Amino acid sequence: MNKDNIKAPCSILEDKQLKLFDFFEEFSEYESYGEKLSNGCLNSDDNLIRLTKHSNFYFKYKYTFCPNCYSSNVVKNGNYVRKLYFLNVEEQKCIIQKYKCKKCGKIFYTNIKSIVDENCNITKPVIEYINEIYSVSGNSIYKIQYMLKRFFNVNISHQSIESCIIIWMKMMI
Repeated sequence: MNKDNIKAPCSILEDKQLKLFDFFEEFSEYESYGEKLSNGCLNSDDNLIRLTKHSNFYFKYKYTFCPNCYSSNVVKNGNYVRKLYFLNVEEQKCIIQKYKCKKCGKIFYTNIKSIVDENCNITKPVIEYINEIYSVSGNSIYKIQYMLKRFFNVNISHQSIESCIIIWMKMMI
């Protein structure tokens, strides 16, 4: 009996592995333009994916690589929870994916700076709306707070609104 190993011909193997959402759009984890627009994620990075799982937003990378050594040998390493304010969605619990590089050992998180500034819970579209209302109509902080609550169901404190306006005014000078 012959014990030769028979290998599959490489010409029939494809480079890309197809998944179910490649054939059915309703199984896609990528959101449409309308969903991004309504949730205030329109200006988000193309590499950033926002999923909705159990009424929470879940942010992760489409293509993951280490920011330290640029290796693609990266594994998921848990996550952390952060509360963010979106237009039309109000306060939302967001789960940010945490990664670990197997090459250099660096631990890093999904970068959501395209949606929200560092050390801030208010997303950029909400801040832009606050600054636009303040600059165009000159409404008071409490009036802006009332408008956000009434039109977008976003409940932000007047101190946070004041901080957004002060930071914006400092940038303008």
